[in-house]
Amino acid sequence: MQITNVELFATFEQNQTVAGQAAINAWLAALQQQIAAPVAVRPNYTTSIVFVVFSIAFFLLGVLIKHPGPFIVALGGVGFAVGALVLAQGQSRTSTKQINARLRDYILPVMSVLSADLNTSVPVTLTVDLRGSSMKTKLKERFEDQHQGYPRRSTAVYIDPWFTGSCQLVDGTRLRWQLTDYVQQRTTTKRSSSGKIKRKSKTKTRHIIMLALDLRDQYAPTATMPDQTLRFQTEYRPERQRIIVRQRFEWHNNKYHSPQQFLDTMAHLYRQIQPVPHSR
Repeated sequence: MQITNVELFATFEQNQTVAGQAAINAWLAALQQQIAAPVAVRPNYTTSIVFVVFSIAFFLLGVLIKHPGPFIVALGGVGFAVGALVLAQGQSRTSTKQINARLRDYILPVMSVLSADLNTSVPVTLTVDLRGSSMKTKLKERFEDQHQGYPRRSTAVYIDPWFTGSCQLVDGTRLRWQLTDYVQQRTTTKRSSSGKIKRKSKTKTRHIIMLALDLRDQYAPTATMPDQTLRFQTEYRPERQRIIVRQRFEWHNNKYHSPQQFLDTMAHLYRQIQPVPHSR
C-alpha cells in the first residue's frame, strides 16, 4: 500500500527511521519537506538551572557574612537575572533544525539521480535507519579479555544497514541496493601508576555499497563477467538473472559518505550488461 509524502516522515523525528512504498515524486517531496521544515529548539534548562542555583547560593552567602556581603549579594542577583534571561530565551527561540547529514547530503541526491531512470508508475520501496550504529539491536558480537588485571581490552562489532531500497527502471529491470556500515569499536582499559582507571576507544568502520540488477530477457551479462577489480566485487546469479556489485571503503575515523560512491558503483554495474541481439 502506497503512502503519501505527508505520512512518510510522520514519526521520523522520534525514531529516526522510515520505511514504506511510495511514488518517487512523493519520496522526493517528503525528503525536501523534512530537510526544509523549521522546528522549535529545545531550551537549555540545565544551563539556566545552574545559573539560578549558584546565584541563590551566592545570595545566601552574602546575607550570612558581613564583608564583603553587599558585593556577593549583588553578584548573586546578577547570576539570577542571567539564568532567568537564558531560560526565557530558550523557551521562545526557534531555528532551522539540524538535519542528519546522510539524509540531506546522501539520500536525497541519490534518489534525485535515480528518479531520471525510474518507471514512475511503479512505487519505490525504501527503508532508512539513521539511529546510528552503536545500538544494542545492531550489535553482532562482543569480545572481552577474560583475564583479570590491566590492561583489559574489549571489541564490539555492529552491523548497521542504514539505506535499503528497490525500484523498477524504465527498461523493466529491477534495481536493488543496500548500504551497510560494519563498525568495530575497540576499548582499552588501563590503570595508571597512581591508580586511576583510563579508557581509550578506537573505531574502525567498513562501509559497503551493494547494488543488484535483475535482468530482463533483452539483457545479458557481458563476456568479461564477473569483472573483478580492486574497487568492485562482482557476482552473477544465473538462476535469478541477477548481477550483484559491491564496493567497500574502510576508514578509522567517522569519514563522511559521498553519493558519488553510490553512483560509481551503479556505473560499474551497468558496464556488466549488454543488450541481447535480436534474431532475424
